[in-house]
Amino acid sequence: MREKVIGVITARMSSQRLPGKAMKDIAGKSAFAHHVERLSSVELLDGIYLATSSDGVKNLPLIEEAERLGVPYYEGEKEDVLERHERIIGMTGAAAVIRVTCDMPLFDIPTLTQYIQEFHDSRPHYIYPVNCNLLLGTMCELISSEAIQRSHRFYRGPALAQYIVENPAEFEMREVMIRNDICRTDVRLDLDYPEDLELIRRIYEALYKDKPIPLEEVYEFLDSNPELISINKFRVHTEGNYYAHRLLYGPLSEGSGDKKP
Repeated sequence: MREKVIGVITARMSSQRLPGKAMKDIAGKSAFAHHVERLSSVELLDGIYLATSSDGVKNLPLIEEAERLGVPYYEGEKEDVLERHERIIGMTGAAAVIRVTCDMPLFDIPTLTQYIQEFHDSRPHYIYPVNCNLLLGTMCELISSEAIQRSHRFYRGPALAQYIVENPAEFEMREVMIRNDICRTDVRLDLDYPEDLELIRRIYEALYKDKPIPLEEVYEFLDSNPELISINKFRVHTEGNYYAHRLLYGPLSEGSGDKKP
């Protein structure tokens, strides 16, 4: 019997840089709904869940949206994201999770199918893209339930894979090669600042037709409209994300637009 792999969307309403970003309207749907729609297109995925924090009424709009979309949810620790994932694993019996933060409404769908197939074939603890970094809003990661449970014994915090990448000798880490045409470091497609939202909305307004937009089409559109890339190019990522990125890949390239100032 094939082991279960689920998609878990990490989201809450109290984002500091773009409050309520999970419920921001993008082409007539919430950002959260677009994440659910994209995950629903991933072959071999065995369910979609929301991992949110127990922030009382703050998260009520997000929880109501999850209920409307038929997405089960768990409300857990505000900063201990591993705890939320461990509880969802216990609820579902999943062998692995595709971890999707609710700030990447254009993540690449075929790559996640590739991850799941790789997990079923060889059962690694952690799968990530070797030639395409995780910071620019297009790539997710797969983490086994065993790795999550083991990590949670030693780490409490928001960076789900931090203990894994800090202790590679304890885990079987599998690198996946991503197609060169979607490995772009010159475009920031995550949703973390108002400028990011402006760019994402421009892309969706131009390309969205009630089904997930292929990442290739996004890059073709931006290459035809290069002025749009500058909308959010100056924005940088949080130190926590930089720390995890440096452990996996080393410094971001000088031309990415996302290096630390």
